[in-house]
Amino acid sequence: MVEIDNEALLSNLFGHWPDFHDAEIFALILAARDHSAPAIDIEVEVAGMSSEIDERGFYRDRQRARAMIRFHNVARVRLTDFLDQNVMSSLELAHCTSDDYDEFFGKGPEGRRKFKVQWESAIGSQADFLCDSIEVLSAAPFARTT
Repeated sequence: MVEIDNEALLSNLFGHWPDFHDAEIFALILAARDHSAPAIDIEVEVAGMSSEIDERGFYRDRQRARAMIRFHNVARVRLTDFLDQNVMSSLELAHCTSDDYDEFFGKGPEGRRKFKVQWESAIGSQADFLCDSIEVLSAAPFARTT
């Protein structure tokens, strides 16, 4: 697993880092304020499911949380299909290889990043990009009312 700043804010709620299967993205913010390094923030709802089925035929949550995650100094951002609902099938975080670099800056030091991020879509948004660090800004238990 890659290093994630404040990772415990989220993993302590689940007992481990969640897999983000069926996690829903509620906000996606791309920012490069005051000529600083570009960042991506995602507000996401993550659930850990049990094997129990409720009266509607859905799996019951063991835990559900809302989290804000920031990806610092992003590069080579590819984002598609941001819709009215955006559900991940997975969130993959990996260390970059020699093939992973920002095409704008090239293969030299300015073009290199530490991590490769990719989320596959179950519905809506899909993305892949490179970044230098990943940080959990906040995470809190969340209960759906419907």
